Amino acid sequence: MLGLPWLAYVLKLVTAANIVIFIVSVTAGAVIYTAIKLFFAATAFWFKESVPFLQAAYDTADFAKYPIEIYPKPIQFVITFILPFAFVAYIPAKFFLVKTSVLETVGVECILAIIFWSIAYWLFKKGISIYESAGN
Repeated sequence: MLGLPWLAYVLKLVTAANIVIFIVSVTAGAVIYTAIKLFFAATAFWFKESVPFLQAAYDTADFAKYPIEIYPKPIQFVITFILPFAFVAYIPAKFFLVKTSVLETVGVECILAIIFWSIAYWLFKKGISIYESAGN
């Protein structure tokens, strides 16, 4: 038998507050992820070939699948604040596993979600306003 110490640990994590924090974090992470992709997809309004921009965003997202501490400081900065994919999974997971401050993790994640969504939405609206169809 494996023993049940892991069950006791899991039961300590499952509280009403952590469930709410988890739902907020997943929502904010989805908004960040979508905003970054929308931002790079919206570049298609100005550039005929926007696939390299989208590919760069997807490739950068792959960096955030691992603990950011394994990367050099410049890459950590990029995946935390420039293209904040670290706030999609790693940093919220760190909150639950290491018990860091909720304001430093989920609070910053929500602020970044609002900022990045606003920028991406503004860029998309700007692109729609200048769009001219090439069709009939």
